Amino acid sequence: MPAGRPPKPYNSFIADEICERISHSHFGLASVIEDLQIDFPDAPSRTTVYVWLADNKEFADNFSRACDLRADYLADYAIQEAHTSRIGEIRKATPKGNEITIADNVERSKLIVSATFKRIGQLNPKKYSDASKLALTDPDGGPLRFVLERIGGNPEEK
Repeated sequence: MPAGRPPKPYNSFIADEICERISHSHFGLASVIEDLQIDFPDAPSRTTVYVWLADNKEFADNFSRACDLRADYLADYAIQEAHTSRIGEIRKATPKGNEITIADNVERSKLIVSATFKRIGQLNPKKYSDASKLALTDPDGGPLRFVLERIGGNPEEK
């Protein structure tokens, strides 16, 4: 018998709620589960959700779609963040002491947008990744086969 408590039985209502929250979240499954447990005290643990994902193909497919939707949600968020002004204090150390300027905090916005797009590329690499991959395959998609031929020279040489 495995250690620990047995996982809670699959609950389609809770599973749908998890997918809904994942699709509109900036955070991962752990945070979604913590928030869910506030609204539903008998909500499953993250480990139980992993068991559900392994055992229930429909839930796994819905969860995968929710993660793809989260990438779209985060892309919209990043674009909105890039267009939003963030006025605040910018502190710089100078020889005369700290210099405080009130201005648009562009560096903070750049960091948020950059980190968000990096995560989006991880969530849905086919749609949002900027990495190019070179795949060498034959026309049928299989591995390439190489034939080595000696060109020129004496055919008697080895």
